Amino acid sequence: MNKTWMVGALLLAACGGQTVTLAPSPGPEYALQEFMAAVADSNLPKMAEYWGTAKGAAGEIGKPADYPKRIEVMQLWLRGYSYRILASTPTDAGLTGQQMAVELARGDCRKQVPFLAVKTRSNRWVIQSIDLNAVGSPMMPCFDTSGGPRGG
Repeated sequence: MNKTWMVGALLLAACGGQTVTLAPSPGPEYALQEFMAAVADSNLPKMAEYWGTAKGAAGEIGKPADYPKRIEVMQLWLRGYSYRILASTPTDAGLTGQQMAVELARGDCRKQVPFLAVKTRSNRWVIQSIDLNAVGSPMMPCFDTSGGPRGG
């Protein structure tokens, strides 16, 4: 009997035949935290690990084909902002999507921006979409809801 097989049999016997429960994958808030940390660090490969679709992270599956350019644009739009999650709501009964209202702040400028996180096939959470229109242009001053300029 080979040693690997023997060790596996001993572990199974030690567990009494019970199944071992693995820790759940980090949730959507964790994916947002890691994504925004990567934005702050200008770590585009890490951003690609936390942005994608239910099929997987863009950096893992290589889709969409232009994902590196999209990651660059998101980093340009989001850099310099701190964030806090205002609300987080499941989008479906299967708990595979989570809509998050996120406040982005830079100086006196504060914007509420919708983020959507989804659970991938590999049971990981990634950010699927961010409403960059709600963020506004990184080259323009902050505008309040009445359209007038504010600090930022």
